[in-house]
Amino acid sequence: MPSWPLTTLREWAKSRPPGYLEDLLARAHLADEGETVTLNDAAYAELSARYRPAPPSRPPSLPRLAATAARAIGRFAASGFQKAPEEIRLARQALCHTCPDWDAEGYAGLGRCRKCGCSGIKLSWASEQCPLGKWGRVDSV
Repeated sequence: MPSWPLTTLREWAKSRPPGYLEDLLARAHLADEGETVTLNDAAYAELSARYRPAPPSRPPSLPRLAATAARAIGRFAASGFQKAPEEIRLARQALCHTCPDWDAEGYAGLGRCRKCGCSGIKLSWASEQCPLGKWGRVDSV
């Protein structure tokens, strides 16, 4: 049976989804006046499965990447090559860089989205949107 100091679990909970610590404590046995938390193996397995982050997706294949890029370039051209305002580009970039599908080491350190394959150029195009729905098109620039 795994067990941890409660102070350690409180630190871990800061980087876990909301409700993690409460869910864990609801299934735990508290010992040493509440300072040590112990889980039985079944509860540990259940919580591990529930709170384990999904593995990041694989990057698109080269043919799919080429087709996606061609469609994005077409939309950008059809928009009259409209660029998103700088504050929107920066907000989009912040969202991408915190996404589990962002690979900071991709493209020789430039970074790359594992979902669409973009290295960030689409962030500045008003006509584009995140394939995961994290940010959308800019309708009027």
